[in-house]
Amino acid sequence: MKKIYIIIFLSIITAIIITIIISFIYSKNKYTHPSPPHQKKSGLPKKRISTIKKEDKIIFPNYFPDSIISQLDLIHVKYINYNNSIDSGYLLVNKKIHLEVQSIFKDLFTRGFLISKVSTGVEFNFSDSLMMENNITSCFNYRQVNGSRRLSQHALGMAIDINPRQNPFIYSTDKKYPLNSIYDTEVIGTVIGGGICEEVFKKYNWKWGGDWRSFKDYQHFSKNGH
Repeated sequence: MKKIYIIIFLSIITAIIITIIISFIYSKNKYTHPSPPHQKKSGLPKKRISTIKKEDKIIFPNYFPDSIISQLDLIHVKYINYNNSIDSGYLLVNKKIHLEVQSIFKDLFTRGFLISKVSTGVEFNFSDSLMMENNITSCFNYRQVNGSRRLSQHALGMAIDINPRQNPFIYSTDKKYPLNSIYDTEVIGTVIGGGICEEVFKKYNWKWGGDWRSFKDYQHFSKNGH
C-alpha cells in the first residue's frame, strides 16, 4: 500500500510541476498590445482604422471607353466616418481636378463633416443603384444623365456624390433615389445649404444639386453645375 501512496503522491507532484512550467512559458510568450502613445486633445477623433487597401489595378467594364479612362486618376482621401473614426478610401477623378478634390476632402476632414464610406465603386461593378443603396461617396461612374442620352458629369470624373442615403435625388413628384431614403437636415452626413459640406465645395466653385429648381439632387456636386 505504501508503494501505491508514494506513486500517487509523486504523480501529483509531477503534475503540479509541469503545470507551473507550462504557465511560466506561456506568460513569457503571451502577446500584449502596447499602450497607445500620449495624444494631445483635439476636435478630431484619435482612433484610426483602415478598411480599404490600395487598389493597384481597377478593372473596368469593357464598354467604358479608353478615351475616358485615360483622363482619370486614382486618389486617396481621408474622412471621418459615421463611427466618428478616421477612415480612408479611393476615388477615381478627372486629372484636371485631382488636386482640387484632394483639397476638398482635406477641408471636409478638418471641419469634421461625416462621410459614410468613400469608394471607387469597383466592388459594386460601378452600379449606380447599388452604390447609392450602400451609401457610397464616389466620383467617377460612366453613365448617362437620368432620362437622357447625355453623359453625366460622373462619366467624366467631374462630379461627386456625397452620402446618397442621407442626400437623395428627389423628383418634383417626390420620387426618391435611392428608394426609401429620407432627406432630414437633422441626420448626420446630410448636406444642407450653408452647412459645412456645401460651404467647402462652394469655396472651390463647385455647384450643388440641392440648389436646382425642377428637382433636387442633394448628394451631387459638380464643377459646371450639371
